[in-house]
This record gives sequence, C-alpha cells and structure tokens, in this order.
Amino acid sequence: FRRVLFRSSRHPQVRFTAATTGAANLLVAVAAEDLGGLYTFLTRTVGSLEDVHALEVTPILNTVKRTGRVRLSDPFTTGAP
Repeated sequence: FRRVLFRSSRHPQVRFTAATTGAANLLVAVAAEDLGGLYTFLTRTVGSLEDVHALEVTPILNTVKRTGRVRLSDPFTTGAP
C-alpha cells in the first residue's frame, strides 16, 4: 500500500493523494488534458502497479473553482479596476 501511495503521489499528473477507509484505500485526483490522456494514465501508470487490484474512476469534465490556479495578472498591482 505504501509503495502505491508513494509512487502515485510523485506522478506529475497527480494533484492530490490521500489514504482512505471504506471500500477504497486510496483517493487520487489526476489532471488530464482529455479523456484520452486519462485513459493513458490509467492504463500505463496505474496499470503498471502490481498492488492495484481494482479501481473506480469518476471523470470531472468541468470545474467552477480550483485550488492553486495561477492568475496571469493581479488587478491590485496593475491598477486595473
């Protein structure tokens, strides 16, 4: 379990990893460019982990608010209204 947790948390597409209780042991939030990118991540990255026996995927196609988003300009320093 720790090996899967460590390897998944270090992948550049992974934005969040947490150990959980219940039906699943691990929650991993992944950023993919499109569904093809998600498929590639699941088949090549997750598929190569021997200790993963099952997974459940819930694609989120649009978000309203994100953490860590970078602003291109700051209205407080550029004098914009």
